[in-house]
Amino acid sequence: MSVRWALTLVLVAGAAEAGSSVDTPGHASTAVRCGEQTLAACTQRRVEALQRLGATLKRAAGQQPAKPPTDPKARGELARYDRWLTLQSERAEKLVAEGRRALGAGKDAPDRQMSFNLQYLQLQSQMQNENHAYTAVSNIMKTKHDTVKNSISNIR
Repeated sequence: MSVRWALTLVLVAGAAEAGSSVDTPGHASTAVRCGEQTLAACTQRRVEALQRLGATLKRAAGQQPAKPPTDPKARGELARYDRWLTLQSERAEKLVAEGRRALGAGKDAPDRQMSFNLQYLQLQSQMQNENHAYTAVSNIMKTKHDTVKNSISNIR
């Protein structure tokens, strides 16, 4: 199954459930919807969500606990988590740039928007999976971890 076809299936699930007709991937530029939204509107909404996510992750990476950990292992985990947050913020910012390019791509916009939306879903999934690795971190990072977890979940 091609990536384009797989993304078409994902994006049109809401339209298919509503009984809307869906064209084949070769004609997807006029029929592809993201739930009740057009592909362009969905792309715009996701670009905005990624902007918020990137800013939240960047802020969280800079947030220091009220009482810094004294245990070297906990300090190391905190530093590792902050590096991960910074990396994820950068990934989100790069994808925002891709989304903006997709929105202004002219006749190639539908294909580029579909590619962006697939990358968006992949990033969301990867971030959720990787963030689970930090679930068992010390209580010092609990607030930061909960903030990040909620932000990742809210990019839908």
